[in-house]
Amino acid sequence: MDKSNNIIIVIGEFDSEQNIATSTLENVTLGHKLSSEVHVVLGTNIFNKGLDQSRCAETLSEYGVTSVEFVDNADQLVGSGTGRAISKKSQALVDANKFVTVLGSQTYTSRDIAACLSVAIDCSVLANANNIEIDDGGIVTTHMVFGGTKIVKARLNNSKVAIVLLRPKSCTAEKSDGINCEVANTSGTSLIDDSQITKVISQDNSEAEGILLEDAKVVVSGGRGMGSAENYTKLVGALADLLQGATGATRAIVDAGWVPYSKQVGQTGKTVKPDVYFACGISGATQHQVGMKGSKKIIAINTDIDAPVFSISDIAIVSDVNTFLPKLIDAIKAKKS
Repeated sequence: MDKSNNIIIVIGEFDSEQNIATSTLENVTLGHKLSSEVHVVLGTNIFNKGLDQSRCAETLSEYGVTSVEFVDNADQLVGSGTGRAISKKSQALVDANKFVTVLGSQTYTSRDIAACLSVAIDCSVLANANNIEIDDGGIVTTHMVFGGTKIVKARLNNSKVAIVLLRPKSCTAEKSDGINCEVANTSGTSLIDDSQITKVISQDNSEAEGILLEDAKVVVSGGRGMGSAENYTKLVGALADLLQGATGATRAIVDAGWVPYSKQVGQTGKTVKPDVYFACGISGATQHQVGMKGSKKIIAINTDIDAPVFSISDIAIVSDVNTFLPKLIDAIKAKKS
């Protein structure tokens, strides 16, 4: 497929500060590898009051985005109206004999929009992808399956539109030559009928404490080897605070109720790529490695010399984590004092 004939539409999202989400900028970066023309569609509703559209457009222009369309969904969920807006935009491009690739993130918002878009244009969704490429036959996506032990490549046949959801941190967001990003506004509510309306009654926002896991330069994660939730908080939390990092966790201790799901790193959790990743009391099953093996430096602490995590570690420490971490914390405090 010729890149000039492939148009990218990115499902845009906001972070908690109503800035363009990092995952959206990552997808824009990937989009430039597939096409010279990248557009962003951002769904908004009553919870985006006071949104600075000019600031958003300025950010997107720094990443080479051709245009941004804000879809106002009023008091409705963003899925239906935004999905219909992307459908309308895609159809116009297809009518102009273009191929359209819609890129979203493996997040609740993008999945909601992608589902509505899929129904609107009768097109399948390629979800949970780690990478996307273009060849003579069209778009090819890469997926990790069976706990990351197998790699699958997939493509949609006989379709003018491809919808792909990518795992966050599939690439690093990179600025490009700044261009003038055109801004448009659309009413999402005008694109759907009354039978499709889902109104938002209320929204509970829990304030994130500290540095976000996915944005941290240092991540300190704990597993069952920590022994208890108390040890996790006392040691993993303390080390992360000292290093101005974020705390992560394995699925095992999330399932045990020690920490919330938002801390989970791995195939069914978040993907992180910090400068330094501490694996504390983590054996390092493949499912966990999928979410952290892209870290620049991995420091693992485990009593089991044969722990799988040591095979991908830059520094392997064979020790009881509950004995080693207090000494490490004291040494860092002494160094800082």
